[in-house]
Amino acid sequence: KSLDQEIKRLLEHIEQYTPQDLELEHKLDPFVPDLIPTIGDIDAFIKIPRPDTESELLGLADLDEPNIEQSDPAVLDLHLRAISKSKTQTLVRSMDLNQSKQPLEQWIVQIMQLHEKRPSFKVNYEHAMPDIEQLMQAWPLEMEEALEQTALPTPGIDLPLSQYLKLLCIMIDIPVYEIRQKRKKRNALIEASHVLCSLYQEFNSSAHFK
Repeated sequence: KSLDQEIKRLLEHIEQYTPQDLELEHKLDPFVPDLIPTIGDIDAFIKIPRPDTESELLGLADLDEPNIEQSDPAVLDLHLRAISKSKTQTLVRSMDLNQSKQPLEQWIVQIMQLHEKRPSFKVNYEHAMPDIEQLMQAWPLEMEEALEQTALPTPGIDLPLSQYLKLLCIMIDIPVYEIRQKRKKRNALIEASHVLCSLYQEFNSSAHFK
């Protein structure tokens, strides 16, 4: 059905109309972020019941969601190797530096943090301790003959562990300092134990005694 001339003229005005952009006055500016941070997988609260029938607070008292910054598998492998002192094959992933240098900078920061957390190879003792090489020197002939005729104390001896440890250290010239303060006295015994274990490790790894 054909339209009237009046309606046709009205439609022409509609096509020619250009809407105007009006700025409305407002007191608060709406904030719509471009990127919304997310942790990853949302906790589904599917928990295995505890064997002691106690209430499981994981997810309620403590967050049970993956961390935003995930660990690098290669850096984690290097950290585990440093702790266990074992040698394993490490897989290092490739990086495309043409797009961004951020992965390389992040890798350098992670390696620096790994070296900072690595324990020191040298232990600074609070008291003077003999050198390991000095303790590994051969004993006098009289001492060796006396040890051949005398039975060494075994772990079954009727002594507390601390006294038995002191006895072993004294026999091989490792000093155990007597200190009145309880905390420092314990530290002195720990230092002597460390020297004893270090001496055993040197003897065990030395090719001369194998």
